[in-house]
Amino acid sequence: MTRTHGSLACIVFALDTEPASAAIAHVVTQNTRASDAVGTFEPTSVTVLAPATDLVGAAKLAERVGGSLGDAALRVGYDAVTNLKYAPMDPVELLARARAAVRHGRPDPARAWLRCFDGTRGAGAEPGGTARASGGVALDERRSDL
Repeated sequence: MTRTHGSLACIVFALDTEPASAAIAHVVTQNTRASDAVGTFEPTSVTVLAPATDLVGAAKLAERVGGSLGDAALRVGYDAVTNLKYAPMDPVELLARARAAVRHGRPDPARAWLRCFDGTRGAGAEPGGTARASGGVALDERRSDL
């Protein structure tokens, strides 16, 4: 993704059941692309690393998978890097940010269970709901269609 200036997203599906069953991991795998890496890094969560996926795509992926999981008690955190060439990030750091978003991320107005990593609180925030992300990209925090 660095060579092609591509994006990379990480989505963490945290479940209230322990441990995350193989059936839940299978549902997540069935609702992602073949290029997405699905795994468990904690007993109660399933994680997806999705190449060529930005913040909007990560939110859509989370909504699709979350809908497929049905009544499972679910909290989802995600983060993405739009261009790994201009804003290099280690996938482990991206995973850490998505994990942090599960508990402390900015909630989606339409889906309370979905949270985006918000590293812009305090430094970098601009008036009117716009925040500066790394690489100088402006993100509009008022969007509700993510």
